[in-house]
Amino acid sequence: MKKSFLNLNINKEDNQLNDFLFCWNLFDKRPNKTSVLTSFKSIDFQNFLLKFDIKTINTFTEIFPLENDSIVNRRSIGQYNDDIFISYTEYDIEQEDSLINEIHLFHKEAFSNELDILYQELLQISDKIDDDISNSDINSYILSVGTSGFEITPTPFIEIDSDNFDLYYNDETLKKKSKLEKNIKKFNKGLTVIHGERGVGKSSLVHEIVKNIDKKSIFIPCSLFETTINNPDFRNYLKSNNDCLLILDDSELFFSEIYSKSNIFTNNLLQIVDGLDSDNLKAHILVILNVDDINQVDHILLESNNLLDIIDVKSLEIKKIKDLSNHLGRKTKTKSNMRLIDVLKKKNLIEVKSDIGFV
Repeated sequence: MKKSFLNLNINKEDNQLNDFLFCWNLFDKRPNKTSVLTSFKSIDFQNFLLKFDIKTINTFTEIFPLENDSIVNRRSIGQYNDDIFISYTEYDIEQEDSLINEIHLFHKEAFSNELDILYQELLQISDKIDDDISNSDINSYILSVGTSGFEITPTPFIEIDSDNFDLYYNDETLKKKSKLEKNIKKFNKGLTVIHGERGVGKSSLVHEIVKNIDKKSIFIPCSLFETTINNPDFRNYLKSNNDCLLILDDSELFFSEIYSKSNIFTNNLLQIVDGLDSDNLKAHILVILNVDDINQVDHILLESNNLLDIIDVKSLEIKKIKDLSNHLGRKTKTKSNMRLIDVLKKKNLIEVKSDIGFV
């Protein structure tokens, strides 16, 4: 038997590794890869697969359990012909507005007419999404990194019970929210820290703030903090998107007193709102942390020269629980405060638009 001396330099964090090796085995040679690192609407991408008769040959499903629900992502690889395969990830597949991202074409030959046709079609879909953004009233976006650099994809507002929003939060939180909305409109830059334990409704609170301030809002996934906050090129990107609101959710791992890397992220974040170029960037930043105690937040972050407010979102008070339960059409007996999600998770809604506190 002939012994192989092939050495592979493998990055275990590369989530396309299995697809790459799968194609290597089929091609009997190292595959070429063309990436289209932008987001696509799920329905548009599925139509693309149908148009070119691309058959799914393998899928990998990843489930992230939440307290009352779960997020389901699915990675798939499909076959166009013997020489071209395409892998992609569908995020939050149980939602109607799920997105397709991390698209990679694995191909045997470096160049071919078939490959160019597929790639150009994907670019046309991407251009269509860009047109949708420019013609849309939506001002809420999610950031991604594509072939041309930083890109934003519209993320529609979640439908929440806005007419009865005051029932879902304590009066102190509502006062802080109202004050913050006025300050964001009044000042051209600033930093706000929103903290509280999981399940108290922080993300839904932020969605309502975004709806009320009439400003382009860009949600930055925590997986891109290193690529954005610590990247000087990101500040150049902000100059073309100035006067915006940046939202950093689930950020306790990056702006906590107990993590050694926190100061690096904190100092770079403060450069955006406190630095010499901050007047040109005109950025407002909302940092959302799943911590109950403000003392767990990096103290340097709280010393920002342009700190607008610190909002501590607490569990619902007993009177609020009673009023909300009556509104939801059920009775809740309690002698202590409860997290919003605990009040909602066993509810039987009566003509209420949708949930608050699940995002």
